[in-house]
Amino acid sequence: MDNFEIGALVVLTAGSMRMAVESVEGDRVACVWCHEGKIGRDSFDARLLKKWEHREEERHSRPEGGARPFRGDREGGGKPYAPGAT
Repeated sequence: MDNFEIGALVVLTAGSMRMAVESVEGDRVACVWCHEGKIGRDSFDARLLKKWEHREEERHSRPEGGARPFRGDREGGGKPYAPGAT
C-alpha cells in the first residue's frame, strides 16, 4: 500500500481523474478534485488509490530526439493564395 502525503496526486486503481490528497486518517484517504468547474470531495480506502505518475507523451520518445519538425499549416500540395485570382 502506498504512503500518501497531503497534496499528492492520486487516482483510483480502476481509473479516475486526478485527485489531490486532502488528509489521511488510518486507512482512509480524503481527496478533493475539480470536474467541469465543480469541486468534489470524498474519502477512499487507501487500497483503492495509487499515486498518479506523469508520463511523457509518445512524441518525445522519438529516436531522432524530439517531435516532428514544423511544416506549416499544411503538409504540401495546393495552390498558393492569390487575391483577386479567379
